[in-house]
Amino acid sequence: MEIKNLTREMLEFRLGNDPEIDTEWFVAHLDDVIRNDPDGCFALCDDNRVIGMITSTVYQEIGWLGWLFVLEQHRLSGLGEQLMRQGIDYIRSRGVKTTLLEADLKATSLYERLGFERQFKTQHFILSRGELKAGRRVLAEIRPVTDGDLEQVVLFDREYFHQDRLNMFRTVFANPGFRGWVGRVEGKTSGYMFVTEATENQQVSPLVIDPSPELAEEVAGGLIREAFKACPKPLYFRCPMVADDRADTLRELGATEVNYYTMRMFLGESYKTERKGVLSLGCPGKG
Repeated sequence: MEIKNLTREMLEFRLGNDPEIDTEWFVAHLDDVIRNDPDGCFALCDDNRVIGMITSTVYQEIGWLGWLFVLEQHRLSGLGEQLMRQGIDYIRSRGVKTTLLEADLKATSLYERLGFERQFKTQHFILSRGELKAGRRVLAEIRPVTDGDLEQVVLFDREYFHQDRLNMFRTVFANPGFRGWVGRVEGKTSGYMFVTEATENQQVSPLVIDPSPELAEEVAGGLIREAFKACPKPLYFRCPMVADDRADTLRELGATEVNYYTMRMFLGESYKTERKGVLSLGCPGKG
């Protein structure tokens, strides 16, 4: 067995062996992850045949692990743990003391063996165009994100995510698989949203808004309306339930919970969790 740097061409092994993968959405996201930090993305190979993968994305104070996968015939042999340790070691080599991941519940026991702790659940929601209960429209200007908006969007994002993600946002902006909108009130950035179109829905990744009561529903509703103008498919959200009321704005706009959630887990030092206002995670939410 040999671990190599993961490339876009290597993704074919997963597309044909993971029935849960939506090809178009998966490739759009993984393109960005690999371009953003190619040294932190790994493939496990057996005689030059890819049998597993993992990605890592490092910011200033936290690192994210994602997309762990091993071919079914090679599972239960410690290879998933080997890939995890490779990703963890890479993050630590960059001087970062906290490693995060969003765990499918079936994999939590593996992560706990490696020292990860459970923190909160990330509840998944869906919203169809006909169910949108967008409220009043007062001051918010909603328009597509342009290159000139990126630095202001990143400054806004930093208030809620606590990390500078400018490099990742530049990568996402250059990816034709993403569409993005920014909301401004009186010339000030008050929210933004990126989406990628999948076969059955639009994946929201991420959605961050000013959570103040006078702005939250208006700005989020305006961003969502624009997404539905561009594509009628339902919107799919991943809301970090740091507190019980985190998803109230989504519910007020008509989104409903789906029967699935993931578990936020961390390894190492405690960290600042996403502030209220982060309504949906995903790439570039975790890289």
